[in-house]
Amino acid sequence: MTRSATKKPRTLRFKDRLICELVEISTDLRIYNIVATAKVAVWVIFRMHLLPISRVPRIADLRVLGDMDVVKRYQSLIETTASLSETFGENYSRQILSALS
Repeated sequence: MTRSATKKPRTLRFKDRLICELVEISTDLRIYNIVATAKVAVWVIFRMHLLPISRVPRIADLRVLGDMDVVKRYQSLIETTASLSETFGENYSRQILSALS
């Protein structure tokens, strides 16, 4: 008998849903990281060296990219991770949350 067969279907579905949500949020944050890094690189290469008179971009402008607020999205990553880690026990949950903060 496999391990998943011994679990209650309702619990397994809840965990699966949380895992899928974590994958989605993580993917969004990775894409954000790539785009934000590219924006900073473009500024460093072109604006700073070629147009030193132009104003310096603000870090706050990188907080929202498209329709995604990176701070809110990261907060949802922490909350979802906390929910998932609670299904593995209190000790594990504490370890995960201390690593994220």
